[in-house]
This record gives sequence, structure tokens and C-alpha cells, in this order.
Amino acid sequence: VEYIFSDKTGTLTQNIMEFRKCSIGGVIYGSSVTEIQGSASFGMRLPSEQLNVNRPESEFYEKGFNFDDQRLMGGAWRNEENPEICKEFFRCLSVCHSALPEGETTLEKINYQAASPDEVALVIAAKKLGFFFHRRTTSSVIVCESHVEELGWIQDVEYKILNVLEFSSSRKRQSVICVHPSGQLVLYCKGADTAIYQRLENSKSPTALATWSHLEKFASDGLRTLCVAYRFLDIDMYESWNEMFRHAKSSLTDREQRIHQVAESIEQQLVLLGCVAIEDKLQDGVPMCIHTLLQAGIKIWVLTGDKLETAINVGYACGLIDADRRQIVISSDAKGDSTEVEIKDWVKQQFDLYLEDAKQHRITMGNKTTLVIDGRCLTYALEPDLQEIFFKVSYQCFTVICCRVTPLQKAQ
Repeated sequence: VEYIFSDKTGTLTQNIMEFRKCSIGGVIYGSSVTEIQGSASFGMRLPSEQLNVNRPESEFYEKGFNFDDQRLMGGAWRNEENPEICKEFFRCLSVCHSALPEGETTLEKINYQAASPDEVALVIAAKKLGFFFHRRTTSSVIVCESHVEELGWIQDVEYKILNVLEFSSSRKRQSVICVHPSGQLVLYCKGADTAIYQRLENSKSPTALATWSHLEKFASDGLRTLCVAYRFLDIDMYESWNEMFRHAKSSLTDREQRIHQVAESIEQQLVLLGCVAIEDKLQDGVPMCIHTLLQAGIKIWVLTGDKLETAINVGYACGLIDADRRQIVISSDAKGDSTEVEIKDWVKQQFDLYLEDAKQHRITMGNKTTLVIDGRCLTYALEPDLQEIFFKVSYQCFTVICCRVTPLQKAQ
């Protein structure tokens, strides 16, 4: 065996998701050090006294929820500067999902089933923060909300679900359109930062800029991130859109593509509420296992959909990246709004520069080099005219981390 190709979630990590931090209205909440952040600090040779890596679980701990910030817990969010933003943030978490309640529907004993453990963690977080989703019918979800005096201190609120725009690996987001408690129509949306930010009404607003910096911080802590947004809908506009949506759903040809296009048209002009950060801990023994494989001369590639910063941090935590090992980072983020041709040319330049540098300095790269490349750049690297040089570079690297990759790229 010369090479091992590994996914991250459920292979290197436990696939047990816990809500750890969030950013709401440009304010960051939750401050505890994550396991991956602590492990990565040792891999990066950071002073351990800077980190409280042995911090105990939150006093509010529940499987799926390891968060503690007194500014939000127990309804304290009502005293924050933007309580309405907090309220809509929690509503989105409690309504925009495909989870199903199971067993006893009491606050303490309810269980949830969903397509992904991320969704379960977010629904549990909403519950712990006062927005308890406990029942779903064919056309609505019922959330016990403990916040609005005009509705009573604690009261069930029924959200009539009008449309569900489902998550897919290509869409990278999920939306629901429902009737808001105010009587207005509202679209709640959660998804990857790239999917949400390009659909914001104002991606340069103070909240959007602050949230972006928080996303980068969370990713650097080794956390998975999702953005949360919403918009209120004009009834006439919605009815016109819904007619197109019905036609798309009943189409006999190109049905999925048509649904995607119609969904795209209404998931615009979004208002950013914030973002969530979820921890997926490493499996026991992963760093030692990887160390043993590398010592045996086996080269390891890890393929993940995570952001660049998250992938690098996880790389340090599990030993794929070492402080003594050189890094080649090839990310389309470095090129901003460049065209596809410009990015492809830049990728080739990075490969050429690296190989020339290695040649001039007679570097024996081997276990001294890690390549980190994102999915967009990987697409170009695998095209026929760049394949050879990409293989030359990757062949000389002991570890390779491919981030922001799609399921199709993983299969290839």
C-alpha cells in the first residue's frame, strides 16, 4: 500500500455533531476551546497555557449541544442589543430543517431523526435556547416558544409550511417558506457561507463583514460552519413565484434543473442573521494511526467539504500537517473575483513555482511537504493540460488535503 485516500467526517472524526459557538447580528457567542483546536495547538507548537483545553462540558450540556454563554441562555438574549435578530435566528434553526421528533415529546426526553447529525444539533440548540420544535404535521411545524409576552410566557406557535427548497450538494443550502407569527410570509434559509453570501441583500453590511470574520475564526478552530438568513416576502410576488414552482415540480423533463432555477429566483435579497459553528470530534487514536502510517512511508490524502481554515486546523490536530513540514496552499480564495481562466493560469503558476523552487534549492520534499488545495482549484488541476504537473507536485508530497470538494470530486 502506497496511498490512502480518506474522507474526514465519520472516518477521521466521530460524526457526532455538537453545537459549540455562534454569531448573531455580528456578535460572537460561546468561548470554550474545542478538542480539535486544542489538539491543533500542540501540532502547531503553540504555548498550551494560552488554551484552556481541559475545560469541562457546559452545565447546559446535552448530546448535540455543548454551548454556554450567559448572554443567550435562559432567555437572557432578550436583553441583547438586537433581540429581534436573535429571535429570528432561533426561529430559523427551529423551523428550517427536515428533522422528525420521536418518542416522548417532552423537553427532556424528545429525540430527533434527520438526514444529517448537523440538523439534529441545530434543532437541539434551538430547543435549549427557548424554541422547542416538538411536532410536525403534513403542512406545519409546531414550536414551543418561550419569549413573547404578547403571546403568553410560553406558547406553541404553529408555522404553516408553504414550500420546502431542499438541500443538495450543488445548492449547498436549504430553505423553507412559511407563515410568520406576524402573519407575513417569510423565507428562512441556512447553508454554506459561499451559498448564502452571494444571495445577500448587502454582503458588505457591518453584520455581514463581522460575521465573515467570525466564520474564519470558527473555521480556524476546526469547526463546521453554516450561515443563517431570512427575508420577508410580498404576497403577490410569492403567488407568482409559487405558480412557477408548481409547474417546475410537475415537469416531466429536466424537473430537478427547473426546480433549482425557480428556487434560485426567490433565494435572493436575503438578510443575514448570523452563523453557527458545530464541532465534530476526532476519533480516538487518529493522530497515532496517521503517524504510524506516515512512518511506514504511506502517503495520505484527505478529502473534505470543509472550509480551507477548518481543513488545515483538522490537519494539524490529526498529524497530517506538522509545524516542521512545508505547506503548499492553493486556494481560489487568494484570487478573489478573478475569472475562471485567470484562476486556472494562477494554479499552473503555483505548481511551476513550487517545482522550480524545489529544483533550485535541491529540496527533497517527501515528508517535509503538505499540499492543501480547494475543490475549485482541484477541478482545474485535474483537467488534461494540468494533470501531469499536478501529479508531479502531489507525488512529491507526503500528505495532501483537498478541501471544499464535492461528492462527485470525491468519487473521481
